[in-house]
Amino acid sequence: MNAHQKELSVYRKRLSKAVRTLYSRMKKPLTEKQEEILDGLEKAEIFEVMHGAMIPHLGIYRLVLRAASKGVAVFFVKDEYEHDWYPEVRAIRMWLRDIHPSRQPSGIVLPIEKDKPVRFVPPPTRKELLALADKIKTRYYHNIRWVREKIGLKLSKRQIREIMTRVDETIALMAKDAELTDNYADFTVRLFIDLLEMTNPDLYDRVFFCSYLDSLEKIFPEDMERLYNAYPQHFWHYCKNLHRNREPVCPKCGEPYVMITPDIVTYQAMTALIRPKARIVGGIKDYSLKADKITKEFYGIEPPERIVVGKPYPTFYGIPEYWGDTRSSIIRVLWEVDARTIGKALIEEAPIIKSKYLSTYKASCGA
Repeated sequence: MNAHQKELSVYRKRLSKAVRTLYSRMKKPLTEKQEEILDGLEKAEIFEVMHGAMIPHLGIYRLVLRAASKGVAVFFVKDEYEHDWYPEVRAIRMWLRDIHPSRQPSGIVLPIEKDKPVRFVPPPTRKELLALADKIKTRYYHNIRWVREKIGLKLSKRQIREIMTRVDETIALMAKDAELTDNYADFTVRLFIDLLEMTNPDLYDRVFFCSYLDSLEKIFPEDMERLYNAYPQHFWHYCKNLHRNREPVCPKCGEPYVMITPDIVTYQAMTALIRPKARIVGGIKDYSLKADKITKEFYGIEPPERIVVGKPYPTFYGIPEYWGDTRSSIIRVLWEVDARTIGKALIEEAPIIKSKYLSTYKASCGA
């Protein structure tokens, strides 16, 4: 075994331990097949996905399914995201009538503490989720009445009861996952895993989640210090109140930093060390090119290929989104579409997901 192979073996073994750490903390048992893959992770073809801890929307979900369809999918979950910095961490969606999202304050969202990384924010309580279910149902009654008046789509009492039952089922699933986890980030990951089992059981065993903050401690501790010394401008500082900024002293409270974390540029340079076969991405951004440059100049290795899974974006047509929503969450879509139907559609090149209740309505529904 040469030096490069030994180095890869070290990082892959650390990755395996970091994955197991997260699943143990979430009280989510690994399957026998997953244990087998992790034991032999040194030889696996890994396809990397990276995004924030959030209720997954259709596009992120599609990235994971595409990665798993190619090999072993490893999703690095960036659990340092904050709600006020990245609002989608709490978005479920579903809008009011046909008012475009750009002209509404928000769709359905989860309650979450602001200005703090989601790893350090508690998951929603059962009481909060039950109150959310009531809000969803109230919005549905408004939207069902609106589509009847607007496009002549009339739902039967049986169909309305069926939708409300599905709302209750998803809220029950979320409540279970919230009660089995200690923070919001882990809650979203556990929920993501449960949803994968429902929508794509054939790919489920090939998907692994790894916490960004866990990985800094368990996979890349030496690289943190080395990269910080070389590229301090590509790191974040956190004070004891968990405010994030680029300066060693917090401009909000005047406290010195107690934690540093890499930004996306230096973090992607680190994850290149596990030698993924490719990165599955929604697009190639400016920071992607910076990360590749640092990977080459600092580590002297070629960065992994990026496979873009972009447009056409997955589109959901529902009640009232008969105009088509490309940012809807899996949770929201499950209220009107069967789980396996969602999973099958998202594997396609141009995913169109249509509510079963819009079967008689053809205009503007991708039909």
